Amino acid sequence: MKTVFYKHIELDAELEELRSIFEKNNIYYEVSSPETIIDKSIVGSGMFAKYTLKLLPKDFNKANKLIRNSLESMGLNIEDFKHLEDLDNNELLEIIENPRDWSVEAEIVARKILEKRGIKINEQAIINKRENKKLEFQNGKSVSGMIQFLYFIAIVLGFYLSVAFIIAGIGMGYYYAYGTRVDEEGNKFFVYNEKARTNGKFIFYIGILSFFIQMYLLFKIDIF
Repeated sequence: MKTVFYKHIELDAELEELRSIFEKNNIYYEVSSPETIIDKSIVGSGMFAKYTLKLLPKDFNKANKLIRNSLESMGLNIEDFKHLEDLDNNELLEIIENPRDWSVEAEIVARKILEKRGIKINEQAIINKRENKKLEFQNGKSVSGMIQFLYFIAIVLGFYLSVAFIIAGIGMGYYYAYGTRVDEEGNKFFVYNEKARTNGKFIFYIGILSFFIQMYLLFKIDIF
């Protein structure tokens, strides 16, 4: 089974803590440091995560529970997340409702801040909203038909301007049709909904056909 993206990590201390947790509990992991085409001295180091952590999908739930238990047992200092105190109650609830978009630490602190404010959290409502978000995630994102049409136009323009336009259309067509993502439990789903995937397949295969035709026209290679 192949490892997939689990989370980005900015701090060395956080990475070492996770290493310790995973090694003690026999969780296989991989850590990489993203390479960038543009030098960080130009765009700034804050543009990129320092580390990328990958896990086996089957270990996501176990890892989530271990991290949560570790954080709750050692305690979290709200002062380290001072910026969250500037959020209103609805924004803090959004953090709790969308754990995949934030972090376990942010969720725990959001709960503590709401508790300090005297706000009672409706756990059943949180569960219901998480289930709705999960269903939306599984069904995939929608995408504007106009945007996809523009990639088809790019393929057409590739015959007159540059083969790079065709390659761009092929790349995006493939992503629309076959791109996948993983939820917080390690389950893999298509990024886009069925309609977007159908359009993506059309763009992808038309792009592939166009590419070979363009190569034939440019180099007069008998590919048939």
